[in-house]
Amino acid sequence: MQMKDQIGTYSYFPSTKMHVGGFGAINIRARAVIFVPYLKPVEEFTLLISDWWKSDQRTLQQTLDSGNTLPMADALLINGHVQSTSFTTQNGQRYMFRVSNVALTTSINFRIQNHTLTLVETEGSHTLQESYESLDIHVGQSSSFLVNLNAPVEDYFIVASTRFTKPVLTAIATLHYD
Repeated sequence: MQMKDQIGTYSYFPSTKMHVGGFGAINIRARAVIFVPYLKPVEEFTLLISDWWKSDQRTLQQTLDSGNTLPMADALLINGHVQSTSFTTQNGQRYMFRVSNVALTTSINFRIQNHTLTLVETEGSHTLQESYESLDIHVGQSSSFLVNLNAPVEDYFIVASTRFTKPVLTAIATLHYD
């Protein structure tokens, strides 16, 4: 595979102290001449799942510099929020959800209440299209899912929960059928 053929969602994060705290997603779409092995969605949503601490960055940096591991995060966030993010959609349509785990310390489990996730991309490559009720996404990984909105018209939870931790942290967003 050549660089010009890369597709998918990648995460930007700072590599110098001057840019501490900044991060985001870079979505790379296939060139027009490249066949995409799935039906085109009507819209795409990017979700950045991150962990968050009440402590400031300097305190966390001192913890790491002293040779210790970071404590358990205080919260899990979806696009910077614990539970106020909402995605408005239309019944009967197909949407792409590009999900990146930009957390520092924990794997997550991602799911959408009463909906099936069809995995179509991961780490810059198309995948075999398998359907899941939920899927684990590990630190630094990105996956893209197609979701057909064919459930009764109402609001549904989009849920990200930590994996392999006690306690389990959960962030919730809303999938709103318009």
